[in-house]
Amino acid sequence: MSINADVRVATATSTTTAGSTSRAALAWRVALAVNAVAAGVALAIKFAGAATTADPQFPTVAGRVFNELCYFTIQSNLVVIGVCCALAWRPERWRWVAGAPRLAGLVCITVTGVVYYSLLAADQHLHGIALVGDVLAHAVSPVLFVGTWLLLGPRGRLRPRHVRQMLAFPVLWIVLTLLRGATVRVYPYDFVDVGANGYAAVFVTVVALTAAATALAAGAVWFDRRRAVSGPRRRPVSRPTRPG
Repeated sequence: MSINADVRVATATSTTTAGSTSRAALAWRVALAVNAVAAGVALAIKFAGAATTADPQFPTVAGRVFNELCYFTIQSNLVVIGVCCALAWRPERWRWVAGAPRLAGLVCITVTGVVYYSLLAADQHLHGIALVGDVLAHAVSPVLFVGTWLLLGPRGRLRPRHVRQMLAFPVLWIVLTLLRGATVRVYPYDFVDVGANGYAAVFVTVVALTAAATALAAGAVWFDRRRAVSGPRRRPVSRPTRPG
């Protein structure tokens, strides 16, 4: 093959690779934006419902909205919105968000969906717009966030240290929930209700959930690093050589 033919083949290969990479990056950012919108709509519905629904324990609108904010579902979706907006808007500038913050989102939104549909959903009797918000927060948002990470990446951003950093969020939520519960006697979920279950039972539940979250985070880091090593690599473009 002549030198000019080699150059044309190399150029075509490079152009095709660049085009594929550009389309993948666009799909990734669009998926993140859709996820942020879905989670945002879910929270808007939930906050509006809390603000307009009478609650004798929280007679003011501010009190009801703040009480809604204390739910792990709400806070997990807030993490999802923050991560998705940062990475979809300026992924290079907010590159660090793809580390511990995204891992926290992955773990917490997964726990949100699994715990809700395994322990809590059967007791909920929602209709209309409230049901829409519930499905968006507990099903659509988790599937979009985890699915985008699994299918579109990016890979190689997670490190073992991110597991420890990620745990700060759920542990802080548990501590603040128990402190608030001890003060106002209100708990967002039955399984952390010390008054109904006792500290021993709540402690066992919290330890089990923390262990599950740690295992999930460690598995995500392992998967990410394994895929980063074994994934497809860009084929180097050979330099044209003079015929001997």
